[in-house]
Parts: sequence; structure tokens; C-alpha cells
Amino acid sequence: MNTLALLAATVTLLYGVSALARVVPVKRRHHSWRDVWAGGVITAITLGVAGGAYVALASTGASFPADTAEVTAQTTSSELPLGVFTKGAGSSWKSVARFDEQAGQPVRYVLDYLGPSQPFPAQLGAEAAERGAEPVLQLEPSVTMQQVIAGGDNAYLSRLAAQVRSYGHPVVLSFAPEANGSWYQWGYTRTPAASYRAAWAHVMQLFRADRNVTWMDTLNRTYAGAGPTAAYIVPGVSMIGLDAYFEYPHASFSSVFGATLRQIRAVTSKPVMISETGVGQVDGQAQSIPGLVQGARASGVVGLIYFNVNQGTASVHHQNWALTSAGAAALRASLASAPSSIPVLLYHGVYGPSDPESNSVSIAAFRQQLAYLHAHGYHTVSPQQYQRWLDGEPVSLPSKPILITVDCNQNSFLRALPTLREYHYRVVMYVVTGFADGAYGGPSGQRGYYLDWAQLKEIYRAGYIWPEFHAGLCGHGYTMASSPFGCGDGLNPTPGTIWGHRYYSDPMGQGPAAYHARVQRDVQQGLAAMESEFGLSRQQLGETFAVPWSDYGQPQTTNQPWLARYFAQQFRVVFVQDNWVAQDNMRFRYEVDHNTTMTQFTGALHSRLFSRIG
Repeated sequence: MNTLALLAATVTLLYGVSALARVVPVKRRHHSWRDVWAGGVITAITLGVAGGAYVALASTGASFPADTAEVTAQTTSSELPLGVFTKGAGSSWKSVARFDEQAGQPVRYVLDYLGPSQPFPAQLGAEAAERGAEPVLQLEPSVTMQQVIAGGDNAYLSRLAAQVRSYGHPVVLSFAPEANGSWYQWGYTRTPAASYRAAWAHVMQLFRADRNVTWMDTLNRTYAGAGPTAAYIVPGVSMIGLDAYFEYPHASFSSVFGATLRQIRAVTSKPVMISETGVGQVDGQAQSIPGLVQGARASGVVGLIYFNVNQGTASVHHQNWALTSAGAAALRASLASAPSSIPVLLYHGVYGPSDPESNSVSIAAFRQQLAYLHAHGYHTVSPQQYQRWLDGEPVSLPSKPILITVDCNQNSFLRALPTLREYHYRVVMYVVTGFADGAYGGPSGQRGYYLDWAQLKEIYRAGYIWPEFHAGLCGHGYTMASSPFGCGDGLNPTPGTIWGHRYYSDPMGQGPAAYHARVQRDVQQGLAAMESEFGLSRQQLGETFAVPWSDYGQPQTTNQPWLARYFAQQFRVVFVQDNWVAQDNMRFRYEVDHNTTMTQFTGALHSRLFSRIG
């Protein structure tokens, strides 16, 4: 912990034991308070000098990464992704698993703090990635913002960027948090906001190659004497973090967060995360937690990280945030939800202004549609969550879940990444392994039309997709004759079945045994390729399946009931759209294309076909 931060932390602790603590926020961190008290005498001397000091640093005029377009609507989600800070998580997941049990659902985020020169927490990252969680790392520099701008911390930050890039899984990073407060050397009254923003721009530039990073600008709640909220909202970040605690009896979500949320949303419509919060044991924890959860849901924040630590002392006992058994029960009950319907959307591609495609959507329409989902509280779920929900198995779900799927690994999906990152949405990518091998061109033979294995694995590690199976080498080819894998050899397709989407559903002159073996070979080869490339198990790849061209093989279309039975044996859920019928384990997807209007889009979300018994 650097000296200025140490002194400032002591100041706030001294405030905490006074009546003023009810107005001025007291800072809590994972550092030992014994270290903080050691500087108490120096702090008393420093307070008069540092409290009014204002370091006049000139703005550098540094450029920021391009800010994404703002979305004016605000989310009204009743779902609440949960996170935690708990001591010891960097070396063992046990304390996080204990919090999972207390909350009744697995955490989405695990918070940690990186002080000067600390490396990426590899153990924490590995544990989080294994469980589908994201590390949230608060970077706390020891150098001044002007030194950061001048490159004084470049060596460390560049090493850290390389470590984060090597990790490859989703990471939320925040730099120099709570600058609208005065307790850190980068904070209000100590560093001009312009220098703070310029330092942020410099840091983000050093991490520019790290596609797995979501940047979060963390603010403290506003209070009398705090810096202006608007001045500390950094352009180019993906979301805003907000730290605030229930520090007195009868506190409410509105009294703790309301004013600051209004100030943030007057400036930006970026998603907001409650990045640190807790309810003191002596401040009515069990009684206040339902209001915390309900308020967070109603306000539309994209997550809540609970500071599950006793940070108090004998004289500052209201900072014991650790959940009691009653507090845990209140949290569990408040988070419980049982959605009755999960909409499932299908996208093929996302086109730009110069390359429209009939079965794809424009980037503008895609952004408008996802903005609507975000504003109305939808959160994406995984194939496993969907499958468990459908089978009636125990599973933690948001109250407004949605499964967004993308077919055929078209490279136009890369256009969707900024929007997915902004809303923290993740989609199911139904992969055609023949396309990923790079042997096929696009509809007109164009090379590079499909994402290859390297690209797919990169966006998978970066947390944008869940890979699932769509077809193997031959199951989604364009025509038998043009297949690079000899898919049409020995077959006798009719004019109506020469297109590759009938490869699974038409015998094409073969007897039953040869036809069945051909289909099974393509499916099994494709699954084996995905196992090898993504490191996924057959059980994971068997959760859901999207039939190429919606051609399931039911009697209503191709009169191949064998195919329906085979797919049902291989996959827990089978998605189709055009040929949907209520049989086996078939489920309906709503296909979104360039003709889909917003009225049709919003109406489709409420289709009865998405209910569990639909």
C-alpha cells in the first residue's frame, strides 16, 4: 500500500469513528488495518495540508479509444448477476464456494485488488475460468497520474497486459478507483480530473491488444465534498462501477445509491455495476439485504459484488460486512427466481452498409435489438443453463433469461463484438467444422468468409461465445459437387436435394445402412474436431444442437424419423425454426434477419413457443 493511500485510508477510518462517518464514506480494502493505524499520527499532521491541496497538473490532451454509441434506454432488470470479494480467494476457491452456498447461486464475478507491481492472480483466474466466473481487478497504482501519463509505470502495466492477454478468458479491469473521493493520491483535491482521464487513456492504450478485457471506471458514491461525478466518468470504458455501503440502520438502496446513479445516468448510459457493497451486521443486515437486492434489480445494474469481509475494528464495528446466517438466508431468498419462459433468438450474420445479406441483420439493427434487450432486463444464459431449465433440473437463472444463438461461424460476427461487450452478452455459436477448417468459401466462393479455428478459439477464450455443434465436414456444404471433402461421392442427389442442407435428411440413393453411417460419420467427426479444438467434453457438446437449415427429418418434412431419433440420442436439446413441431426434444428458435422489424422482434420475445411446455 503506497504512503499517500495509507495516510488517506487512515483519515477515512478516523472519520468512520466519528458522527461524520454517516456522511463521508469510509474506505474498505483487503489490506490490513494494522498497517493503516501505524500512520495515524502522521495523518493527523498531514490532514491540514493534504486536505486542501490541489495538484495543478496540466492536461496532456491524450486521445481515448473511440467511445461506443450511447443507448438512451435504461435497463429494468429483475435479474442480478452476483460477485464477491472474500479473503483468500487468490489461493483457494473455498471462500468463494462458501459464498455461492450462502447466496444460493454461483458468482459471476470475483473481486481482487492489485497493488504496485502485483502480477495477474493466475490461481484466481484459473479457478474463475473453470467455473464460468470473471475476475474483477482493481488496479491501485503507487505512482502519480502524471507519472502514468509520462510512462513511469509502463514496464509493470505492459507485463500485466501480457499476463492478461495470455490468460485469454474474460477479465474486468478498473484503474485508480474512486477518484471522485479524496482518499487516494489520484483522487479529487489531489489530481485534476483531466490528468486522471489522460492516465486512463494511457493505460487502456497499453492494453489495446487484450480483447478479453472489459474496462470499468469505478466511482464512489457521491457525498458532501466529493468530486463532481461527471468529471470522473472516463470515455472509452464499457461500464461504470459504483462503490457504496449500507453503513447505518434503516439505510435504503435509494439513500445509498440513488443520487449517484442519477448523476451517472445524466452523463452516460453505459451499464452500471455495483462494484463494492455490503451491509453491516450491526446495521440490520438481514432486514436490509432484501432492499439491496430489490433496489439493484429495479435500478437495472448489471451486477452486484458483495464485500463479504469483516473489515471492522472494536471502534468501527459497523464495518463487519460478512454475511451472518440470517443475512445469507435473506440474500438467498431475495435472489431466488423461477422464469417460466426463455426466448431463443437466431442470427446468421451481421452486415455492414456495403454488403447486405438477406438472412443477416445490419449492424445498426443488431445494436438496436440488443439495446432493447438490455433496456428491458434480459440477460444471456448458457446452453447448459437452458438445457437444465428445460429438463426441470435445479439451476440458477435470471428472471428474464434469453438464449442468443449464431449459426455458421460467419466472420461478420466480429462486427457484433463491441455491442456484446458493452452489454455483457454472450452468445451460442453453432460451429460448422468444415467451414472452420477453411476449405469452404462463402456463398459466392469468397475466401475468409467464415471464422477459422484460431479466430473461434480466441473469441471463445475472450468470453463472447459458447461453442456448440452445427455440422461437420459435409453437413452444411453448399453443393455436393463443390465440396472440398468429396461429400457428394457415391450419392445421387435430386435437383431438390443437391444443396448441402439435405445432406443429413435425404438418403440420396443410398440404402438405410449406408445413409445412417454417412450421417453418423459426419456428426461424430464434427464433434471430435470440436472436442480437440475447444477442449470441450462430449457431454458439454451434447447440451444443444442446431439442425442445419432447420431440416430435422421429421415426417412433416423429409419423412426420416430415424434422423429425429438419432439427434435426440446425441443431443439434449435440438433447435429448429422453420419446421418446428412438438416432438422429441425439439425446441423453437426465432430467426432474426434483415426484414425483421422492431415490432416483430419485440413481439417474438413473448411467444408461447418459448415456454417450457411450448
